[in-house]
Amino acid sequence: MELNRVIAQDIVDNISKIIEEDINLMNDQGIIIASTDDKRIGDFHGGAKKVLESRNELIIYFDNEYQGAVAGINLPIFLEDNIVGVIGITGKGKEVLKYGEIIKKMTEILIKEHLYNQSKQFKNEKLLQFFDTIITSSFEEDIDETWLNTRLRMFGLEALKKRRVIVIGRNSKENDISLVPDHFDYTSTLKKYLSDSDLTLYYQGNLMIVTHEVDDQILIHKLNNLNDYLKETLKIEFRYGIGNAYTHILDLKKSYNEGKIALKTTLHQSHVIQLYDQIDMGMIIDSIPKNIAERFFHKVFSSLDSEHVKEYAELIDMFVKENGSISKAADLMYIHKNTFQYRLNKLSKQTGYNPRKLNDLLVLYMAVKLKDYFYL
Repeated sequence: MELNRVIAQDIVDNISKIIEEDINLMNDQGIIIASTDDKRIGDFHGGAKKVLESRNELIIYFDNEYQGAVAGINLPIFLEDNIVGVIGITGKGKEVLKYGEIIKKMTEILIKEHLYNQSKQFKNEKLLQFFDTIITSSFEEDIDETWLNTRLRMFGLEALKKRRVIVIGRNSKENDISLVPDHFDYTSTLKKYLSDSDLTLYYQGNLMIVTHEVDDQILIHKLNNLNDYLKETLKIEFRYGIGNAYTHILDLKKSYNEGKIALKTTLHQSHVIQLYDQIDMGMIIDSIPKNIAERFFHKVFSSLDSEHVKEYAELIDMFVKENGSISKAADLMYIHKNTFQYRLNKLSKQTGYNPRKLNDLLVLYMAVKLKDYFYL
């Protein structure tokens, strides 16, 4: 294994916080690849070469006893049974000897930690590629079975197991999570609250979780607890779209697309968690092209400015919510019922659509929902 220069320097920087002596890290060729003394990086270290050959520590008592070396102690770094480099501490033998074994062990631990993180990152990248292939594939042409089985074994996944996708986004128009602090550990937090998940990853601007929790109420309870924690910790409210559960892993494509639709509908509702199979009008609205939605909206409200549209949108929402009851809708808006009735009449006069007629009310309500959904 060849030590990465960036990782090596990170290790040196960490160790230098513990002891005040100069530290060098040499690769398996005896070249200094990281150091507290930048001028020495790239130099050959004869003492390190001796350590690599003998596999034993070496105390250097005076400068240039070995080519390019100064007084200090040099110790082999092992990974399993292989020597991968040498860590050197500058100073007089007895003074630095007390640090030797501790620094050696610390270096080996830090290298293993970096390798683990690299391996984890590599696996996550492959997992993302795997999921992306499932999501973007055309099911008119089946995914190669050999390829699928190889990936399932690689990630320890079963092909036939009920799973569903949760798509998580921020409570914003952009539906973006990129502004969340980089230091926040999503994976461990999500696993704590959703321990029955197969994977958690970023995908197309959102967080995405594949879970095998198929009980709607249990899942909603877990997500409510998660959301409470995230609100308290990050001061940000997230929204959650939940797709239906399917048995075959290739059907995650359906569940993911359902989760995206469900997430989008929450942006126009008071609740932050939405099950796909409980969406009503939002499912239809999502299938309408934006240019058609704009034409419909402007056809209905073309005679009104944005302030009047906003005022009438609330009026229509309350009227529909209270099943056409003027007195109940007026109470919700804290206005007199005569005022509410006056505004209905004014709306009818300005748009040509009478909200007291069911057909006209449906047109007005659809225009309001399209406005909310497409930010018109």
